[in-house]
Amino acid sequence: RVGFRHLRASGTRVLWNAAPFQMRGVLHWGYSPPHLAPPVDPAWWRPQLEYFRALGFNTLKCCLWVPPRCVYELCDELGLAVWQEYPAWHPNMDQAHREELLREYAEFFALDAGHVSVGFRSITCETGHGADLDVVRALFELCKATVPHSLVVDDSSWIGWQRVTDFWDEHPYGNNQWFVERLEHFRRHIREHGEKPLLLGECMAADTWVDRAAWRTRHGDEARWWRPLCWDAQADAEPWLVREFGEETLASLQPTALAFGMENRRFQIEQLRLGMPDAGYVVSVARDFAKARMGLYDDLDRPKWSAADWAWHGDTMICLAADARDRVADLHHPVARLVVSHYGHGALRGELVVRGGAGDELHRTAVALAPGRNSAPIEVPLPRDPRGFGFSELRAELTGSHPAQNTWRLPSLPDWHLPGVTTRAALDKETLARLLAGERVLLTTGAPDAPGAVRSQALWWLRGAPFAPPHPLYRQVPADVLTHLMAFALESGRVIPWQPWRDEVDPILAFWETHDTDAVRFHLLAFETRVGEGRLLVTSLDLGERAPSYAQALLAFVLARHLESGPPPARALSDATIAALEAHFDARTIELPTWRFRTDPDDVGRERGWSEPATDVTTAAWRDLRAGSHWENQADDLKHYTGVAWYRVDLDVPADWSDVDARLVFDGVDDSFDVWLDGEHLGAFGDPATGTTVWLEQQVQELGRRLRPGSRHALVLRVVDHQGAGGLWRPVRVTTGPVGRMAELLR
Repeated sequence: RVGFRHLRASGTRVLWNAAPFQMRGVLHWGYSPPHLAPPVDPAWWRPQLEYFRALGFNTLKCCLWVPPRCVYELCDELGLAVWQEYPAWHPNMDQAHREELLREYAEFFALDAGHVSVGFRSITCETGHGADLDVVRALFELCKATVPHSLVVDDSSWIGWQRVTDFWDEHPYGNNQWFVERLEHFRRHIREHGEKPLLLGECMAADTWVDRAAWRTRHGDEARWWRPLCWDAQADAEPWLVREFGEETLASLQPTALAFGMENRRFQIEQLRLGMPDAGYVVSVARDFAKARMGLYDDLDRPKWSAADWAWHGDTMICLAADARDRVADLHHPVARLVVSHYGHGALRGELVVRGGAGDELHRTAVALAPGRNSAPIEVPLPRDPRGFGFSELRAELTGSHPAQNTWRLPSLPDWHLPGVTTRAALDKETLARLLAGERVLLTTGAPDAPGAVRSQALWWLRGAPFAPPHPLYRQVPADVLTHLMAFALESGRVIPWQPWRDEVDPILAFWETHDTDAVRFHLLAFETRVGEGRLLVTSLDLGERAPSYAQALLAFVLARHLESGPPPARALSDATIAALEAHFDARTIELPTWRFRTDPDDVGRERGWSEPATDVTTAAWRDLRAGSHWENQADDLKHYTGVAWYRVDLDVPADWSDVDARLVFDGVDDSFDVWLDGEHLGAFGDPATGTTVWLEQQVQELGRRLRPGSRHALVLRVVDHQGAGGLWRPVRVTTGPVGRMAELLR
């Protein structure tokens, strides 16, 4: 076989044989159960690669593995480009290993150089500036000399990490509104650091629910090595869901997750085509694996979506030009704006026809575009019923030289006159007393760090999916409308952990999470409960308290109306929970937001007594650093630091703290740490020797009555970052209040 191609970068554009190339890739780790290693049989690979092509993808990213030769040969044959990322994640790229690395990479380049499909190459992945720049440059230059007409990045990671590269790279996992804002960051970086193509090396993941029944049909209860990590936890969770909410709720999890994942991926892909049309992307990931169900194939080697599901995706696409907040049909959004994006071969000549869900024609127009161009926005009236909630459906079809199609279902909102709605961002002692006496309170998490706020946490939607247990509210707002709004017009990116409230609240909208964990975590997006004689409704959805959109104001009105006149909740807060809330308001707490900090790359701090109160932390070696954010986010010289670091703060105890037990609460330390108070070692959490991390778990160190009223105490932490980001990434505090489940209710 013989193939020819020419590949180069021109400004922000990739040119393949002089034509604009818009990368649409699939991330593949070579993971191929039941095989322990990637198979060498072309018959194993051909159906996968043809499936990816059928979904509109044009690139295979071989992430941290070198595939069998048959994979390259099939990609040459099928017309799939290959982004080869060599198996070097956090390697020792230093002068001591320079010659060994040059020999090894020369073998890599010799293996794939003869395949025209292999056009993009990563020297390493997420290694950072810890790699010796001279060594990285030598490997880069060797690649360019060995494989001309190839685009190479030194480090497939995050924009700003690359130092020797033909294109910018980024791994932007995140929610929809964040993704739109992130694009502006990319544009600014390119303006300031040079015009190069942007290729998102991995992004846009979406987890789905494990199909346990299908697995057991095929494998029984045998614990195959690739069985989902959350298998046992899901076995416990499913009967609970059925008991609490019925079979229909359990049956809804997988189809809802599939639709949710598709809608989020489609939105982010469309936003990229609209805002940075030359940019490429690699969707994560090819196959489900034990830690996450984010694959295009499931654990049983079955495709999750059909080619028809992905028919909107390709060289030529029709995109909806609306950001997350505007993805609705209401009196403020009477029209949709569609954009045709063309990156196919040759000029586009065709006709765009847009119809409503009933097939009625809404718009027809001719379209003509050169390759690598987006059309001007095309306005289309949105069909909707202003009397109630529903969906406005648009079906767009492009005929002619480059056929394309797309369909959107946008929540359709009624035209109502909305009175102002009073919401609260936190509970206090007086509000709790009024609740007990019969008041109705609508509480949001819009100020998550305010004292008395219901505890919430940020969450990537890719980690799971929403679900809607039966609830009377859905007589007013259909469950699928609210489920759609939560990821777009009402997106806050925050959830309320369900466990502290479990069995005492009626869930309205919930979220499950199994990504990268052996647990099934349930969260709440909205719930209600009885509190004494009163009623409390809490939501983490963004109701836009300061300047709400129509959608936000409408939902606030619907929730408030339900609170006043809807059926009473079935569940109520227990006496113990109410007592814990009252105790919370009487608790005394000292937040510890700012610490003195220094790195310890040689791990000499313990030997030199840095845990002792007499240590001088006013020297230049120490600096101020915030708790509540990884150290990589707080200084340029810390962006790539992994290892040991020390935190120290002087704790001034109020004079009225007599006869009280106190405790230190660490909401999140990445990865493990030791604690000293006045030189006394109090405890250790996690273990760097075994790699045990506590970064996702709150830790509590009891102090008893060691704190003397009116005195100053030296609090010292030795933190070890095992890999990735590190430090006090969540807040730290001293409190006399409750801990455990009761402490997880309020800030």
